[in-house]
Amino acid sequence: MSSSTLETSLADAQSQIRQLRKQLDSVMSDRVQPALHAAADQASLAMNQARKLAQEETEVAAGYVRARPFTAVLAAVAIGYIAARLTR
Repeated sequence: MSSSTLETSLADAQSQIRQLRKQLDSVMSDRVQPALHAAADQASLAMNQARKLAQEETEVAAGYVRARPFTAVLAAVAIGYIAARLTR
């Protein structure tokens, strides 16, 4: 192969690489990034909902313990006893 043929081939390859890079950038900005942002928003929403649910359930459990402290202590002792028996 002559050097001019190699130079032409190299220039064509570089041109194709630039074109592919532009296409990839376009796909990233048009499709991938919006999809990632939407997924991140959904994950954030789910995390906030889970946090709120955990707080509500903690408040319910604390209310139960305040309303029935003796029963709560007996239940904790029973659960501890059963767990100890199962782990032996």
